[in-house]
Amino acid sequence: MKKMHPRDKSMAGKQSVRILGIESSCDETAAAVVENGTRILSNVVASQIDIHKKDGGVFPEGASRQHVLSIT
Repeated sequence: MKKMHPRDKSMAGKQSVRILGIESSCDETAAAVVENGTRILSNVVASQIDIHKKDGGVFPEGASRQHVLSIT
């Protein structure tokens, strides 16, 4: 029998809440799924560093396009 974590025990018999968070900065796009505000189920980051290296820095229009590709 699997032992429950104390945080999970407090949610026993209750519906869990999952939140999808999406963040984009000048050179990264990230997404995470958090359950009940305490448990990270998934966390991924797509970096654009290699893309911007060839331009010598962040190119805003290119970054915007890459965010759209990463999120979809």
